[in-house]
Amino acid sequence: STISVKGNCGECKERIENAVDIKGVKTSEWNEKKQILSVTYDVKKVSLETIEKTIAKAGHETGTVKADSIAYNALPSCCKYQTTDCKKK
Repeated sequence: STISVKGNCGECKERIENAVDIKGVKTSEWNEKKQILSVTYDVKKVSLETIEKTIAKAGHETGTVKADSIAYNALPSCCKYQTTDCKKK
């Protein structure tokens, strides 16, 4: 499955992929350019909704779940994708 996930940089990638390192998730890879997380998971162990909520708790918003505001505000300034674009070339 793919999930739209907002982020800015390699640090965001690591945070997003670590967030979904939960029971039932087999693989995950976030694409910075496409702002898409590709995830393989066991539907018997975890739902897509749970995965999206876990990402939101880490401070990143998905297509359907808003980021937790406390977690978002705690992100490093570069990672605050709502107000900052810190693309590193």
